[in-house]
Amino acid sequence: MVYFLIYLNENLKDFNCKIVLSVRSMQKAKAIYGDYLNRDYIFLYNKDLSEKIKIDIKIDYIVHAASIADTKYFQKCPVDVIKPNILVTYNLLELAKENDI
Repeated sequence: MVYFLIYLNENLKDFNCKIVLSVRSMQKAKAIYGDYLNRDYIFLYNKDLSEKIKIDIKIDYIVHAASIADTKYFQKCPVDVIKPNILVTYNLLELAKENDI
């Protein structure tokens, strides 16, 4: 999805979509997105999403795609899977409410 938005920004005149990427690791983000991170429309949010989220640019849409999805963890450590999912979802809903999304 991120690469598709980058593609639209790079190829459609006046698309002008700002992309805020929540990342846990700056090093991993650099490995995945490389030079695209230098674009003026990409912003990195490198904070714990289980805490209150504060973003200082206008937000129109939120896509929550961060979750532990590997089923082997569901049985091994269910609380470690459920807790961040609940907290992050709650905080993103609060962010949506605060920004009238």
